[in-house]
Amino acid sequence: MSDPLRRHRRAALPRLLTGGVERAAPPRLRIHSSEPPTFWRRVRSLAGWIVLAVGLLGIVMPLNPASLVIPAGVALIGRHHPVIRWGRTRGKLLLRASAGWPSWLGRCGALARDGERRLAKLLRDRRLGKWRRPDSSGTAATSRP
Repeated sequence: MSDPLRRHRRAALPRLLTGGVERAAPPRLRIHSSEPPTFWRRVRSLAGWIVLAVGLLGIVMPLNPASLVIPAGVALIGRHHPVIRWGRTRGKLLLRASAGWPSWLGRCGALARDGERRLAKLLRDRRLGKWRRPDSSGTAATSRP
């Protein structure tokens, strides 16, 4: 039987990496505020779920442009909602797995993954600005290699 007071061998790793001083864990960042959602935030979320459901129905039903309605529903719900984050993560994992499939399926998966990465880079650059490698003096260089 194991001793309940015995620490796991990896439990001392933070002490070893910090020179013997055991530091407290950094505070966790909260994505959402602690205040309850307002009426309009709830209405927006409900409208987003309705629009998303209509978009999913538009995949199988004609005359409903699902490629426009689904992103609008996701935008109304918000990127940080747990269900939306789960779907985005699973979609990226599927693209990664499909890139390794044999035959034409793998090539299509690789093309889709490359397109997703380019789109993510474009949106990130628009939001944060282009990344520049700092030179030896610590300032950002004028050109990116």
